Amino acid sequence: MSDELGDAIRQHNPQLALKVFQSSGSPDKVIEGLVVAGQFDKIVPYCQSQNHRPDFLKILKSVVKTNGQAAVGLAKMITVRDPQGNPKTPIEQVVQIMLEEQKIQETTAFLLTALEGNLPNEGHLQTRLYEINLMSTP
Repeated sequence: MSDELGDAIRQHNPQLALKVFQSSGSPDKVIEGLVVAGQFDKIVPYCQSQNHRPDFLKILKSVVKTNGQAAVGLAKMITVRDPQGNPKTPIEQVVQIMLEEQKIQETTAFLLTALEGNLPNEGHLQTRLYEINLMSTP
């Protein structure tokens, strides 16, 4: 069991690849597999069980290239607000990653959810949302 084997299998059978990654002891690959499978509710318990603190931005970069919809779900999960109302991961960084891959629809879907609170300190992101859509489809 290895990362290379899991990567080769992932294209054809993501569930089997996830099992390979679990057996090979690759927590970041397991998290990517959970994201692709849409099993976001299993990510935090898995990280806790493995005592692992993943680099979610790095994971998002790899997921956005292969599965835009899964990337939106992951982006929503990693920008959940803490008790003080601040997102756990900066929204600007998530937007930048998605735009690097030209994921306009996915970026729009993410921002519409992330900006639901209509907070004054996020006005620049609301402007960015309009800007992105006007520039991509004038």
